[in-house]
Formats: sequence, structure tokens, C-alpha cells
Amino acid sequence: MPKRLQLRRFRRGEKQTLEAKLHDRKLPAWAMHRYQIIARVREGQSVFQAAYQVGCAPNTAYRWAARFNQSGFQTFEQSSNPEGRPSQLTQKQQQLLIQTARKRPTEVGLPFTSWSMTKLQDYLVKRCRFPPVCPEWLRRLLRRADVSWQHTKTWKQSNDPHFQAKKKRILALYAHRPKRGAVVCYDQLGPLELRPLAGMCWAIKGKPQRQRATYTRKQGTEQLHGFYDVHTDCFVGRVRKRKTAQDIIACFARLRRCYPRQIRLYVVMDNLSANVAAAKAFFPGHNMEAVYTPTDASWLNAIESEFTSLHADTIKNSDDLNHLHRRRRIYRYLRWRNRRHGSTKSYLARFMR
Repeated sequence: MPKRLQLRRFRRGEKQTLEAKLHDRKLPAWAMHRYQIIARVREGQSVFQAAYQVGCAPNTAYRWAARFNQSGFQTFEQSSNPEGRPSQLTQKQQQLLIQTARKRPTEVGLPFTSWSMTKLQDYLVKRCRFPPVCPEWLRRLLRRADVSWQHTKTWKQSNDPHFQAKKKRILALYAHRPKRGAVVCYDQLGPLELRPLAGMCWAIKGKPQRQRATYTRKQGTEQLHGFYDVHTDCFVGRVRKRKTAQDIIACFARLRRCYPRQIRLYVVMDNLSANVAAAKAFFPGHNMEAVYTPTDASWLNAIESEFTSLHADTIKNSDDLNHLHRRRRIYRYLRWRNRRHGSTKSYLARFMR
């Protein structure tokens, strides 16, 4: 039972502080209770009565009244235990949790291909002698260590014997523009077919926008032939029905007309058979040079990131009934993108005229 206690007199400013805190709606509940205890004891109530009305233990009310007598309101908004309860798991156990979660269950002899939190908790408690912590606490510990539940991704390693040499050549062209030259990346995006393509949109909760279903598609497909000038940040393209060598040669001829003859064009592209055939047929005599990416390393082509943005902004979440409508939207997007990036004065911008 707490001893009988009498509050000291208020010092200058303490009354105003108490009244302000009692009307502060942003104050945490635990801090508000401390100020309410002082207010009720000051009104003549006993510490026991104040604790009962505020809803806390009498010993707690007595402790805060005694603290007010000693130091006023200076420590009333400090957490009594800022670091929280001591962790049930040691540092080694937390490291073991992270290591186990990043392994496949089959690696530790279990017949699963992925962990659920309950399976992970059951394994750690039974096999690793963890204390009986709940699955949600394990999830929080993993989140603190930047370990989250993610989709797996595929990867492909280039087996090109000249991978390093080709990579260094491409990166060097990206880093420094050649004298009296231009570095242009080329690739195709497609096939582009006429069908509803899912995407993201803002909608009322539970009522997403609907798209029709299609079963017959008789209007064929198209290919977007794209060019990206690395140093002027200009992105252009032309839609054609196919991507044969003849289609690519027509795009290369249009590209060559955009730049003055004395400027040598270094065209970065993959080693698709149609690309190689078109380059061998057109580049000699036109002051153009093919720079091929290594096999299975098209990620070195800088145009890929531009295609990602174009696909997200013009193709996803679309349902075009004819190719002409989508083609016009793509061209409008390319002009808008170049205006936004300040690259309309690039030689390559002539491609869209």
C-alpha cells in the first residue's frame, strides 16, 4: 500500500504547463495519465483515489507524484523503458534465424520448397532450441534485417567467350562519346498484339476497372523498332509489321539520314540473325559500325530501360481494337518523352518527323 503523500506547491510556470498538457490531444495516453494524477492529487484527492480514477496501479501513481515533488514535469514525457523488454533471442539466435530463412527448407531436410512463418517457427523451436516466440515476432525480426517475402527471379549467365571484352567496349562507348561519332542503341519491342493487357489504375476499393476477354485475334502482330542516342538522351522508334532483315535495313536507312554523313554511328545491338544480316548488308559504305552485345547479355543495351518505361506507360492497361490507335499513342509518347528530357534538338529526333 502506497504511503500518504502530499504535493509540494507549484513553482512558476508549472500550473500553466499542467493545464496545457491536460488539453493536448496529441499527447500519448501514458503521458496524459501522469499529468492527470498530479491534477487530481492537487484537487485534494488521495493518491489511491487518483490512481483508481485514472486507471493505473496505486504504486505507479505514488511514484509519479513523488517524482513531481523532486523534479517537476521534466521527466513526465520520457519513456520509463525506452529500449523495451530485453529480447528473448540472443544475437547468435537472430543471426541463425536470418540464415535459416534465406535457405530453402529442402536444404535442412524438410519436404517443403518455401518457408511459411509457422513452419519456420516450428523448425527453430524444435530443431534449434529457440524459445517459444510467435511467428509474427520472427517476421518483425526478419523485416528489421531487410529480409522480406519476395518472388523469385530468373537469371541467365552469358557463355560468350568474349564477354569481358565486349562489355568493356560497350561501357567505354557509354562513358565517353567518340570524336565525330554518336552511340545509338537499337532493339525491337514485340510482338505487339491486339488483346487486353492488364495493368494498374486508381479505382474504388473492391471495384477495379474491367477488361474484355478475347479468344480470336485476326489482325496479326507488329514490332516496334527503337533507337536510343545515349549521349543526347533521345529515344525514337518506328512500328513495322515484322522484324526481318529488310525491315531492319529500312530502319537503319532512316537512322542514317538523321545524322550528317561525317558522323560515324556506333550501333549497339544484340546478335539476332536478322540484325547481323542487316548490318552486314547496310553498314559498309554508310560510316556505321555494329557493336554487338555478348550472347545472353542484352541487359547491356541501354535501350532496354527505355522500353520498360514505354511498355508501362503505353502498352500495359490497354485494350486497343486496331494497330493504328496504339501506334499513334506510342509515337505521341515518344515525342512527349523527348520534350520532357530536353532532347528535341538531337539529330536522332529527326527520326520522328
